[in-house]
Amino acid sequence: MKFDGNLNRVLETVALNGLVSGYKLSKILDAPLTNAQRWLSVLYDSGELDIYKEEKGAKKRKKVLYGLTPIGLYTALSQPKVRRNFFKVFDQFLEARTLNDKALDSEAKVKIIEDLKNRDIAEKVKKFYIAVSDGLLNLYDINSLSDSMVIDLAIYIATKKDPKKMLSIFTHLYNLSPNFRRVIEDYFQSDLILYKKMKSKVK
Repeated sequence: MKFDGNLNRVLETVALNGLVSGYKLSKILDAPLTNAQRWLSVLYDSGELDIYKEEKGAKKRKKVLYGLTPIGLYTALSQPKVRRNFFKVFDQFLEARTLNDKALDSEAKVKIIEDLKNRDIAEKVKKFYIAVSDGLLNLYDINSLSDSMVIDLAIYIATKKDPKKMLSIFTHLYNLSPNFRRVIEDYFQSDLILYKKMKSKVK
């Protein structure tokens, strides 16, 4: 999602500091605790943040620690400071994800970190995440995309949401209409072009 200045600052803060509570966020941003808790709640409801840990705080109050979700990481990467500190942010993101058993296990995290010790791999990972972040910004500003690209994206989304339905439509149109057959072939060929180019370069 596209957020206002305050919520962007919160995403940037969580990205740069790892797991944060409402209290910690209020101290970092020098903001009232009620504001910090409300911002975290908004970003949690929108899917950019998740609750990774709950522990007892002062006076037996429950302390809730928030961290970035995958979509939250991509959104936070729209901020220049987050991009400049990508590897620190990514490491903290992986650390948070290991706290959620369904997200990432410790063994997988260790393997990813080992791969990132290779400078070439690390730079390509960084470029990939930033490119996807830029792509999300284009989606939020749909008018920045050409009509043909918007239509291609709409077809792709429809196919991902209901593959059985779209497969049935594609199959029937392909068999019944030569004109639509060309449209369908063009769509699937464009989907394979990048993959084929990549395969040709793989050693």
